[in-house]
Amino acid sequence: MNALASYDNFVFDFYGTLVDIHTEEDSPRLWDELAGFYGCYGAGYTGEELHARYDVLVKEQAAALKAASQRSLPEVELGRVFRALLENAPKKRSAILAAPAYDGRGGRQTAAFYNSANVRQKRQEAVFGSRRPPKTNADAARQEALRGFRRDPWSEAARICAEGAAGPENWSEARWEVWTAAVANFFRIASRRRFSPYPNTESTLRDLKRAGKHVYLLSNAQSIFTVPEIEAAGLYWYFDDLFISSEQQVKKPDPSFFAGLIHRHSLQPKRTVMIGNDMSSDMGVAALCGVSGIFLNTDHFSDEEIAKRLAAMHAETGSKLVPRIIRDGDIGKILVNED
Repeated sequence: MNALASYDNFVFDFYGTLVDIHTEEDSPRLWDELAGFYGCYGAGYTGEELHARYDVLVKEQAAALKAASQRSLPEVELGRVFRALLENAPKKRSAILAAPAYDGRGGRQTAAFYNSANVRQKRQEAVFGSRRPPKTNADAARQEALRGFRRDPWSEAARICAEGAAGPENWSEARWEVWTAAVANFFRIASRRRFSPYPNTESTLRDLKRAGKHVYLLSNAQSIFTVPEIEAAGLYWYFDDLFISSEQQVKKPDPSFFAGLIHRHSLQPKRTVMIGNDMSSDMGVAALCGVSGIFLNTDHFSDEEIAKRLAAMHAETGSKLVPRIIRDGDIGKILVNED
């Protein structure tokens, strides 16, 4: 069988299919480092406390989403979890953080410095009374910067202060979006131990596009992690569309996930093939949607284990689909005639 002749639409899983990845999300070191990140914003977690609270929030949000959607396989969006961890964090201090901003006089200061000036002044008065501490050159520069702020209320710094630079409780949605992306990237990079495209991944996608085929992604994943990793792998521009479970709030093998992609692009199931490394989720969702499958054995299962997993998939789905199996996991072989 020649896949180029048989199919117009190629739907790929991502992790374990196009890229090799290994993460250690239960590592105590990861959670200690993440607690340090949250601590920069005034949160008083230990690593162990943060991990425990994260697990509780994921379960709570999954249960709420399941009840609201009536789906058996809901997918939580982790950006909301990361945000909730900060919004409801035990406080160890008041966070005074803001990006550097122009002061309206050609210099750069921070909105935090501007916002906290009165606090420092009151503390100085409490300590020194009527005696003012001698001004150093640095003191004079700071006072000059503050005068610049006050004369330019429409500066970027004044705008940030107005939305609450002294703490996340008054952040705008735009600022929350930036912060959530930052903490998610920190979490992912700190937990990731291995990440790279498999050999022949990019060349295979390139050959498909040159042949005029449609290429899609259907992945159980978090878009806040996955989109940057697709870009990092150099694969982003090969896809006609990305269907990621966190955005759709449902994951494989729930057939409604794949059906959404089929419906959006009016795909003909008989001209569509699902390529993945998981017999249950990837081949299972293909079977439930009447789509052919190609199983990439990137985990190097024995023939006996593959047969066992195939039988389990048949029992779960009630389907008799027998996917094409590429035993050495080489994605380049999907374009080679089947023996």
